[in-house]
Amino acid sequence: MVILVAKSQGFSLLEILVALALSSLALTSLSAYFLQTHHSLLTLQQPLVLQQHVEQSLHSLTIDLHRAGYNSQEGKAATFTDVTHVVAVSNDHRSFGVVYFQPDEVTTAAYFHVVYRYDPENQNLLVCERESAILLSFSEVVQSTRIAPCYQIFDGSYIKLKDFVVDSQAISQGMEIRQWITVNYRAALTSHPDIAFSNHWSQWGTNGYFVTPEGVRSW
Repeated sequence: MVILVAKSQGFSLLEILVALALSSLALTSLSAYFLQTHHSLLTLQQPLVLQQHVEQSLHSLTIDLHRAGYNSQEGKAATFTDVTHVVAVSNDHRSFGVVYFQPDEVTTAAYFHVVYRYDPENQNLLVCERESAILLSFSEVVQSTRIAPCYQIFDGSYIKLKDFVVDSQAISQGMEIRQWITVNYRAALTSHPDIAFSNHWSQWGTNGYFVTPEGVRSW
């Protein structure tokens, strides 16, 4: 009796190489697809992240504007000694500042002065703050000193402020002076300058109170 044993044949070297090549092509295409999808998602998210970061960073600016001129110590609004309006705007429209009394302040330095100044060289917004028992001038506060240095609002390695312009239109109504304040700005990502965010907002300001879209804020 003769028993025939069939020889098992595996894949040849050529077949294995072809299979590996096809698998590599498939994996490469799949990886490229996922990378492209990830890049597209990041591209879509970056403008939103930029907008959120800028608006959060400028939140203190809007708060200071709402407090502009508050003064419970005298019968008139608090202003810088060298200006007459509650919101002081520089001649180049790159800086503005406000003064207000801090009623909860327990020290003698009760007046809070703040100036926001655009720095075109570093493309950033500087904040200069001074506390004093008496009212100071705009020119005093806007200067950065060793005792009271100005500091940057934005992280320059992440965001560049491409433009910042403040306009003020004064309208006299009897003894009252009202200001229409408009702030325009444009920011961009440092690593992707083409990803930018522009915005502007306006408010009515007057000696003694601020008028906002929600109504009158008085003291």
